[in-house]
Amino acid sequence: GAAVKALRPVLATWSNALKACRASAALKHQKAEGKQAKQVLRAATTRLKQVEADFKDLFDNAVEGIFRTTPSGQYLRVNPALAEMYGYDNPQHMLQELTDISRQLYVDNGRREEFKALMDASDQLRDFESRIYCRNGSIIWINENVRAVRNEAGKLLYYEGMIINITKRKNAEAQMLHA
Repeated sequence: GAAVKALRPVLATWSNALKACRASAALKHQKAEGKQAKQVLRAATTRLKQVEADFKDLFDNAVEGIFRTTPSGQYLRVNPALAEMYGYDNPQHMLQELTDISRQLYVDNGRREEFKALMDASDQLRDFESRIYCRNGSIIWINENVRAVRNEAGKLLYYEGMIINITKRKNAEAQMLHA
């Protein structure tokens, strides 16, 4: 019994030392996990920045016009190709001057309303052809491919899509009809 009594303080010290070692190991593990989590976060952030740069490059350098508009008819964003197609110096210039698509852009009255009705019916539109006014007053033909973007509740947020100039094709078709 005396030997066990003598060993109790030693065992208690060892037990406390073992608990301290376990706590220290757990803390080191948490720190290692924290470092690993920070490395993963840094890598993900770097990748996200690269993806954003890639999409911005695609948007800015696309040959087709790319846009985003409000349902009420204001451009929210346009790429340089669309601004150039419509006769503007740059996208910012177009956004400042072209503020009412229905009134300023479409040649045919009611064309924007027709566009919206078709979009309401299916949330996307392919090969929607229209005559539009350029900044200098000239008229070109365009072909739009558009989709509606809605929030989780189904509320329409905006339209986004792509536009190509089809004036040459339309002029060739008209010449063939009159030949």
